[in-house]
Amino acid sequence: MAVGCNDNKVQILQSSSLQATSETLTMVYQSAVKALAWNPTHRGVLATGSGQNDQRVVVWDLVSGSYRNCIDTKSQVTGVLWAPSSNELITSHGHFDPNLRVWDMGSNTNKCKLSGHSNMIVSIAKCPLNDHVISLSADESLRVWNIFTKNKSFNKSKHSSSLLSLDKIR
Repeated sequence: MAVGCNDNKVQILQSSSLQATSETLTMVYQSAVKALAWNPTHRGVLATGSGQNDQRVVVWDLVSGSYRNCIDTKSQVTGVLWAPSSNELITSHGHFDPNLRVWDMGSNTNKCKLSGHSNMIVSIAKCPLNDHVISLSADESLRVWNIFTKNKSFNKSKHSSSLLSLDKIR
C-alpha cells in the first residue's frame, strides 16, 4: 500500500500489517502527493502526482527501487489512473488546468487534453465494467469519458467530448 502525504513524501506500507516500512520514496517533492495509482499489469510500479509547487507525475519501480519516468505536467496533479493498456497514464488537474490528459509513458508525451470542466477536477475513477473514465469537478459537474477502444488503447477520434455530462450535481 502507498500513502501520499502532506509532508511531500510517499510512504510505502506493508500490506499484511499496515506498518510503515523503511521505504519512503526518495525523490523530494515540492508539494503534497495526493494522486497515486498502482499499475495493474506490472507488479511494483506506482505512479504519483504532486501539487501546485511541483506539478509532476513520477512513475516508480519499487521492485528495483528506482523511478522510471518523470513528467512535468505544468499543472497541479489531482488524480492519476493507468489506462487499460498500462503504457498510457491519465491525469486530472487543478485550478489553472481543469482538464484530463492522456500520456504516452514510453515517450513521455501528452497524447491529448480532454476539456469540459470549468474548475479543478477533484477526483477521477475508472469504471470497472467498461473502462470509461469518470471525472468530478469543483464546478459541481460529473463527466463520463469514453477514451479507449476495444483493444484498450487511446482512441483519438472518440475523446473530443464527454459521453455523459451532469451539471450541478448537488
